[in-house]
Amino acid sequence: SIYPPQAAAARIFGTVVVEVTVDESGNVASVRALSGHPLLKDAATDAARGWTFKPTIVDGKPIKVIGTLAFTFKLPEYLLRDRNIEQLKKQIAVSPQNPNLQYRLGLAFEANEQLEDALKAYSSAVTLRPNYGDAQVALAAAYTRLNRLDEALQAYDRAVNLGLTPQNRAASYQAIAMIHLRRDKFQEAVEPFKRAIALAPEGPMFF
Repeated sequence: SIYPPQAAAARIFGTVVVEVTVDESGNVASVRALSGHPLLKDAATDAARGWTFKPTIVDGKPIKVIGTLAFTFKLPEYLLRDRNIEQLKKQIAVSPQNPNLQYRLGLAFEANEQLEDALKAYSSAVTLRPNYGDAQVALAAAYTRLNRLDEALQAYDRAVNLGLTPQNRAASYQAIAMIHLRRDKFQEAVEPFKRAIALAPEGPMFF
């Protein structure tokens, strides 16, 4: 069934139970919604009308039967991401100095492919907490995705001096090396690769 646009806009989801009457041929003769949100009922009943069933046979003869179907409507992923962004913005309006909220907003924007907005949120997080390693790494990675490599290198250089786990520090050094390789600066890639391997010799990023 197609998600009703009005329900999607209102961020409405849930289950609709419909009663169906199935005729002797197995076709749906009638449908009525028994429960569920009004904005979802029409889509559920339309979907039920499109169903067909094997005829029910009693004493060798097909009979009419009445039963119920349940249709569950889950919000599309992009709407869930939008809702998450809206909620985070409301929380930030209440606690504008909270770097964790800014970091989470950046992650939500990035999941939604809104990279410029993600950059702003990550930048806010590291401005509020300069030693925020995870936000600094996320900022560097976002710069890399946008091909802003000078800024990415600067952000990674800051990140490796913060309180990262060995694995995250290794991944940051590897990212630095990969940026140098993209620029054909092979010699400059050697040292960060060595540091990455020293930190995580068994790491999944090496091959």
